[in-house]
Amino acid sequence: VEMLSAYTEKFGLKAGFIPQFHDEMQVVGEAWHPQNESEINTYINKYAQRFPTEFAKAFKVKRALQKGGITVHLHGANAADVDGPVAMFGQEKFAHFARSKFTLHIKVHGGTYYCQAVSESIAAGVPVVVDRQTNEIGMFDGLIEHNVSGVVLDNVDDIVRYIETVPDAEYRRLRASTRRFGSRFRALPSDEQAAKMKQFFWTVYRDSVFTM
Repeated sequence: VEMLSAYTEKFGLKAGFIPQFHDEMQVVGEAWHPQNESEINTYINKYAQRFPTEFAKAFKVKRALQKGGITVHLHGANAADVDGPVAMFGQEKFAHFARSKFTLHIKVHGGTYYCQAVSESIAAGVPVVVDRQTNEIGMFDGLIEHNVSGVVLDNVDDIVRYIETVPDAEYRRLRASTRRFGSRFRALPSDEQAAKMKQFFWTVYRDSVFTM
């Protein structure tokens, strides 16, 4: 909290949380190990209670993939799942990223938002999978780039099909691409970047902007 407050004060922002630069984040290895790095993970606090429509979609993905032996964790889903709360900061989440093949993110309701878990995943080198609606409502420009740092698909059926069938060679390419792309989020911003960030939030999002 102190770190986030310092960012907010330094940049003169009104936002409670801002796009973070995860300079402390570990990065997944260059080589992908299919047996050990195969999980699909979602990180949304009180997912079922706050966003029941999106939770139902994510649970549909979980149920379909687990029939094929793919482990899916919906962290933060409380009683609807047993995966525990969402870890708040990078190193706690990295234990999950280190076992992940993809981070799944489906959230449309609640207005425009920035997702810390999405940026942390990309910083760690784990591609993010979203549906098109989520990508359009979230502040993901320059963060989720299709076939570069993740994939943007039309609906949950396409998400299930993609995860089940993506060739290993294509996944290795995407993972390496995400690892390279994520390097920009593992470095502290220059004065110029900080000024652009401040201007963006101050002129476009005058009220508080929060992550989940």
